[in-house]
Order: sequence, then C-alpha cells, then structure tokens
Amino acid sequence: MAQTWVTTTASELKFDIPLVDNDHRILFDLFTDLEDATLAGEDVGIIGSFLNMIIEYSSYHFAREEALMNACSVANLEEHKAEHRRIIEGLLKLRNRYFSDNAQPLNKDEMNLCRAWLVDHISDWDETYCETLRGHPDEVRAAGRDFAENAAVFRNGNGFV
Repeated sequence: MAQTWVTTTASELKFDIPLVDNDHRILFDLFTDLEDATLAGEDVGIIGSFLNMIIEYSSYHFAREEALMNACSVANLEEHKAEHRRIIEGLLKLRNRYFSDNAQPLNKDEMNLCRAWLVDHISDWDETYCETLRGHPDEVRAAGRDFAENAAVFRNGNGFV
C-alpha cells in the first residue's frame, strides 16, 4: 500500500458504536484506495470509480448517521445535516473538476482536503453526538434496523446523491 498523505486512521477515531465505526472504517478504506490509485497513476475510470464510491458511501453513511441521531434526539441534528451537505457538495465539486478538467490527476492538496473532511468531521462533529448514542443502545439498534430496511427512503429524503 502506498503512503497516505494524511495519516490519521479509522482506528484512532473509534466511538464504540459499531454501525458508526464500521462506516468510518469503510470511508477511510475508500479514501486510502483513492490515494493509492492516484499515486499509482491509475486511469480516469479507476479514479472516477473511487470518487463515485466515496460520494455514494458518504451519502449512505450520512443518512444512516442522521437516522441514528434523530432516534436519539441529538441536539445539533440540523447543524450536523448542514455539515453533511457541505461535505457532499465539496466531493461533488472535486469529482466535477476531475472530469471536466480532462481528468488531470488529483493533487496533494485535493487529497489532503478529502481526508481532512473525513478526519475533521469525525473528530469535530461526530464526537459531539456519540456520547448521546452510547446512552441509547436500544434506540440505536432499532434505528439501525429501520434504516437497513428503508435505506433508500432515508437517503432520498436527505437530498443526497
């Protein structure tokens, strides 16, 4: 595996909430795969696929996170949703730049920004609601099951990709 540009890992940002921690691990893995492909000079199809997967999985994760937060009556839900939208918009802009700019390689600043969105969001935003979630394990389990059964409804209702 190639050297990542921002070295924080999912294991450093665990909250002991399996649904959240597993999603974060998947997102870190996707960003690492994107970094590796970029550093290896992979073609436009590979890089584009990773960008699409990151956007899709981020959208899924954010919708699930919001469902868990809603079930536990987390105080800053609306602000958190706005932050999710900001991140998705940034990722969409990056993808659009990549495809409209003759697939010029992602540069170090763009990759650092992507990883920083992930790390900063988890450490600054997610930390604020995880204590509440840990205090409501039954609600988290129920919301997780409900989300799994109705993921398309949740996701589409949030306006994500």
